[in-house]
Amino acid sequence: MSLCYRCANGITYYCKSCHEPIKGAEKSFCNRCYAIRLNDKRTEINAASFSAPKTEKLFRNFIDWLTNIVGPEKSAQTQNRYAEFFTAIQHAPVNWQCDIFYLATVDGGFLRKSSKPRLYLESIGVPFDVIALKDAMDLRTINSNLFSIRENCGDEFRAQVDPYFDNRLEEYRSGKTKMLTIRLESSAVMRLFEHVARLGRIDKALMALSITSPGLRCALGSFINSLKDRQNVLFAFPEADTEQRLAFLVKQLQSGRFSSSYFGQYVQLCLQLLHNLDNTVLMDIQITKDSAGFLVEIEHERYWLPTWPNSN
Repeated sequence: MSLCYRCANGITYYCKSCHEPIKGAEKSFCNRCYAIRLNDKRTEINAASFSAPKTEKLFRNFIDWLTNIVGPEKSAQTQNRYAEFFTAIQHAPVNWQCDIFYLATVDGGFLRKSSKPRLYLESIGVPFDVIALKDAMDLRTINSNLFSIRENCGDEFRAQVDPYFDNRLEEYRSGKTKMLTIRLESSAVMRLFEHVARLGRIDKALMALSITSPGLRCALGSFINSLKDRQNVLFAFPEADTEQRLAFLVKQLQSGRFSSSYFGQYVQLCLQLLHNLDNTVLMDIQITKDSAGFLVEIEHERYWLPTWPNSN
């Protein structure tokens, strides 16, 4: 067995900082002292990037806290990322942590309950409102959805989109609606204009959604009504065609896109079409499979439903 150069010649190097023997190939600093120096160096570089002295001090204190929690090596590895958060809040308004519209401009990952910047701020007495954080998260989704909507709505509808959602956000500010409601609406409108971009016409898009996603009717109602008022054109979310909806569900199940939601809707529609049973609550039934289909038991009555080709 061959020895390394150090062992063969009895050479020992000592850390220039802590003066402990150094293992491995290093000659100047041990691993811990190297991490401390790197952490300090990055702290100085990041701190120099802040234009607000108060934020610079807050960041330095945060790094001291972080280093005590995770150690200098991990602190050095992650502090550049955390510096982005402190840059984002260095010119924040008073009580920014409760300002939903300001919070929505900050990366939500920094505001999670387990996030190190949030844990530090809470440790020094900065309170966070859980409801405000949830609404800010919804607002970020709304803004993302609006970006997609503007890309897909075309010139015909672009002038209606922004005023509608501006008005909805004003209603939120005045307490007339919830941010969650607006988020659900924006997601539904995004789906609508994705279909418009693909199919070319809004009436075709609405028909397609009535078949594939009939649950969007409620979320789209207010927006569709606003289009009627502004364009003097009759738009409506069509009544879902039961047979077309069933054909869509069978196609999804045949193609291997099985989900409990699709299967539940398939069972409900089959009960409606074959046995005139409407609004069946799936929690109140038991389903067993035989070689030809499904047996559904409801209040001690059994109903047979067909399966779809290629099912297991």
